[in-house]
Amino acid sequence: MHSDELGNALFALLALADELNLDAGDALAESPTKYERRIEASGIAGSDE
Repeated sequence: MHSDELGNALFALLALADELNLDAGDALAESPTKYERRIEASGIAGSDE
């Protein structure tokens, strides 16, 4: 993957967050905690959905 393609994907995610009135920084900060809880509870990081 080229860095410009990664940049495009990041831009799209930030634009989506903006459209949904979500703070991308807050969402990113919450993500590790969610995965840590899953790993502690089940031993895997996936949501099993």
